[in-house]
Amino acid sequence: MAIRHSDNVTYTSYASCTGTGVTCTIAISILKAAPYNLVAGSSVVVKVLATSLIGSSAYSTGGNGAVFVAPSVPAAPATTNPSSTTVAVAWAAPAQGSTPITGYSVAIRQSDGVTYTAYASCTGTALTCTIANSVLQTAPYHLPDEASVYAKVLATSLIGSSAYSAAGLGAILPRIPNVPAAPTTTNPSSTTVGVAWVAPFDGGSPITGYSVAIRLSDGATFAAYSGCTGTVLTCTIANSVLKAGPYSLANGA
Repeated sequence: MAIRHSDNVTYTSYASCTGTGVTCTIAISILKAAPYNLVAGSSVVVKVLATSLIGSSAYSTGGNGAVFVAPSVPAAPATTNPSSTTVAVAWAAPAQGSTPITGYSVAIRQSDGVTYTAYASCTGTALTCTIANSVLQTAPYHLPDEASVYAKVLATSLIGSSAYSAAGLGAILPRIPNVPAAPTTTNPSSTTVGVAWVAPFDGGSPITGYSVAIRLSDGATFAAYSGCTGTVLTCTIANSVLKAGPYSLANGA
């Protein structure tokens, strides 16, 4: 048996097809390698001759039927925000072509709005991939806060790979919280001052803490009070702290 090369002219015999059987199975990897070098879209054209003790016939005319078909181009994926720290990319499986799909590649658009770079950890045959926001905000993507996340996907089989899909989007990276409204200060007791405020919009990622700064006796400078931490919306400060350094507030201030 002889198989036609990718030049559509030359035939080379395949040494492992011997004996008196009337079928022969050939691995796709062999057909893609030298000397055949078949690529996606190629028809597999074969000739056969018969041999006896007397001698061999001429080769038959070329017969075909098998075609190397790569996977179809997937539809544009969707990107979502399943949590405040991750982006998920999801897509539908395209037509597989001649052989089952063996994996997908996901490419994310960089901050230049043009360049797409594959994300190496999105592999395998799953139809979803989750990417940490921290990955998208560092090299090579460098996406800023509030950036839309655009993704493309391609499918791969033993035959080859599809082209990348059109870009899909939907996810938006979170940003820093809004500036809180001015807090209020009260005197819950004769020895303490209470500070209270309203939670601002978190920017798409939960607020992890607040910092309270108190104005010094110079009437201009503010210094943070280290005892106000956490996510509660109130803080109580002893008068003795406010009267000491660095605040040095006087009675009646």
